[in-house]
Amino acid sequence: QRQSTWGLLTWIAIMSVCVRFIDEVRGRGVFATAPIKAGDVLWSGEPLAALQHFDNMQHSRNCAHCCAPLGSLRLQLEHVLQRPIDALPESFNTPISDMFPCPQNCGEYFCEESCFQRCFDQYHRLTCVGPIDSLEHPLYLYKKLATDAGEVFLLALKVYASILSSASREQQNAFLELFSVTNGADWIDVLQCPPDEDAVSFKEHKRQLLCVMFGYLQAALSTDQQKTCPELFTLDAFSRVLATLERNLITVEIDSPVQQFLESLPSLAPDARAALELTLEPTLELVRSQKEEEWEDVSDEDEMEEETEEDVASSEPVENGAERLFDGFDGSGLYPFVSMLNHSCEPNATFTHHRNFVITVTAHRSINVGEEICISYLGKNSKLSVAERQDALREYGFVCNCSRCQAEQ
Repeated sequence: QRQSTWGLLTWIAIMSVCVRFIDEVRGRGVFATAPIKAGDVLWSGEPLAALQHFDNMQHSRNCAHCCAPLGSLRLQLEHVLQRPIDALPESFNTPISDMFPCPQNCGEYFCEESCFQRCFDQYHRLTCVGPIDSLEHPLYLYKKLATDAGEVFLLALKVYASILSSASREQQNAFLELFSVTNGADWIDVLQCPPDEDAVSFKEHKRQLLCVMFGYLQAALSTDQQKTCPELFTLDAFSRVLATLERNLITVEIDSPVQQFLESLPSLAPDARAALELTLEPTLELVRSQKEEEWEDVSDEDEMEEETEEDVASSEPVENGAERLFDGFDGSGLYPFVSMLNHSCEPNATFTHHRNFVITVTAHRSINVGEEICISYLGKNSKLSVAERQDALREYGFVCNCSRCQAEQ
């Protein structure tokens, strides 16, 4: 049974696992307290905080809370092309979800009214800029600066609002433990300085940014709100929340509904398929041309080479012969249970994504009592050599010493 994000206090007992401290390097880990069989579902739930990557917003229109595609196939296509389209199949006008605007006029849209209400109750009531009538309001300034400073700050705002909206002090304590507010790593220490920048200047810039953003956050939330969880409102606590987010976010992708439609065409009767392809071809040609223009706008040769290779690959046919033109949703989320799972290049558990940002963690093989439950942080890169895997894991701040790495070194 799917567990809510707010079930953080209960899933430990329900799922026959426990969380305990291992050492200073590995931190906490999740261990089996009863035998677990291959295929058993260990956890399934939504993120505590999630968002769509800024540079993906032009490619997909999605719910501000659950990230489900919004509107209709027509709306999705016109959003990509940023222009109205006249000739489209009638099925493109059929709604795939609602377009419910925030009643406070902040500009965000939701897949249905009930999704907005869940979002409002969880954090949006504290993060919505709709009621703000001044461009100098600290909440507006925080969100504006976050668009340049990094998405992690917007996620941190959602985390703070979610904790402050918790129904009980017991729930708040669980989240404080999750984010290691009292003894976790600092944000500055987990960041990687770009090779072309001076490390001292880089850290000083980030430290100044941290202070400015914390000042806006503190000013944006009322004193009464801060009194409900005072441990959060120190610069060190803010830094540790950011560090937890930097190291524990899960990348989530949701297929474009337009792409899914294109991939379904080969299953249609030949005449029906030919008629749809004839109607769609002028619009698809506009999408192809737009992609080519995006490639040409990349000025840096190395960046152009990397992006072109990626996008050319994305336009190759998929298994059923359909052309892959639409990128779909790309974002990140923080999942309480998943964030406590350590990495192994030979994991005994895996996680899968579902619609609306739900993740399910499943046992990959039988797990004995007392055995640590691990996943792979590498995803598609799990087949890399040991040296390549170690390099890919560097951003997480540790050197993997799992049984597979030891055997291959």
